[in-house]
This record gives sequence, structure tokens and C-alpha cells, in this order.
Amino acid sequence: MSNPAKLVLGIAFVAAMLGGCSGGDNTTPDAMSVNKGLSTSVPEYNDLSALKLPNGRRFVSLGDTDDKALSIFPKPSRAFPLEDGIPGFPSDFHARGWESSTEGFGVILHDDKVVLAMHQWESVEPDEFAGILANVQDVNNLGRFQAITKNNADYWYVTSGRDELVVSRIPGAKKRYQVTITVGNQKVVEALGILNDASKAASPLQTQKNAH
Repeated sequence: MSNPAKLVLGIAFVAAMLGGCSGGDNTTPDAMSVNKGLSTSVPEYNDLSALKLPNGRRFVSLGDTDDKALSIFPKPSRAFPLEDGIPGFPSDFHARGWESSTEGFGVILHDDKVVLAMHQWESVEPDEFAGILANVQDVNNLGRFQAITKNNADYWYVTSGRDELVVSRIPGAKKRYQVTITVGNQKVVEALGILNDASKAASPLQTQKNAH
């Protein structure tokens, strides 16, 4: 998986993400097998999750509606809306969100509830990243992440029951990073291959506020 942080939105967008993850494999959505077990393995979110995807001090939780999520992360005027099915997922999952040239946000829905939410920036300076990571930690009341570097990407993540929070950064041009925050049900995170086997090699890390 060479670029695990691509946004998971829309058929074309997901196909591009999966192609990037496989090192340029141009597998079409129709050629992908559907993980039918997700329909029964992803539980209903009658209660909101403990882990949160923040936008400042506001946040999206698993179990929220898509309208609630898109009110927390409103579409910028120059962004394009995205809504579609997800290749490899059963038809009772779908995605909504938006994408601009610098940023993107999206959710995966099941039973009309958010089961994964993702926010991505294309170009983040190191000091900005430290602030983003600190805010994620504060909003979630976290004192400890797991940390791993794999395939030229750095990950900070934590598990709470059936759910997982992942912060990833990938080096880009001019000493900047592509940064993605994902909160999702573990089965959905696993199906998307966001962490792959990185967790098996990880060790506990006390996250620093000035992480660079």
C-alpha cells in the first residue's frame, strides 16, 4: 500500500485510492470482489462511539448521521460534492463527502449511520501537524497512541472497543505532509486496508504535543 491515506469517496475516487494503494494497479470496481460479510459484521451504532473526528472543538462520532457529519465539516464553496457506492463493499454501504484542491472530507454510511469518517489535508507544515495531532489527542482525551512507520508513512492510532482512530502523514513536497485522520469501525478500517499489518509491529508511544 504505497499511499494509504487517499480519501474513500465515490466509485471513481475509491478506485483511484485502491489503485494507488496497490502501486498503480488499475483494477476496475467491477472486477473487485464484494466483502459481503461486512453487512453483518459491522454493528448498528445505536450509541455514539467514544472516538471522535474533530474539526476544531466540534467532532463527528461513529453513529452520527451524514447530515450531522456534513454540518460539522461543511463543504467549502470551491469543493466538489461526492456521493456514491464503494467498490468491494456491499450495496448497503455508501459514501458522502466533498473534495477540494487542498482538503477533503468523507463518511462511509451503513444503516444510515456513520461507520467511518475521514478528513484529509494535502499540504501540512510540521508545526501545523503538531497542532492537528494535539487537537485529536485533546478532543479524544488520549494520553497514548500506538505508533508505526511503514511504506514511507507514519501512523498514530488507538483502538477503543470495536472502533479505531488513525492519524497518518506522508512526506510531500517542500517538507510538507499529506495528513489524514480516520475514525472507523475496525472491520471497515480493515476492509479498506488503512493500516494493513502495521499494528502487529507497533509499540506504545507517548504522543508529544510538538511531534514533528
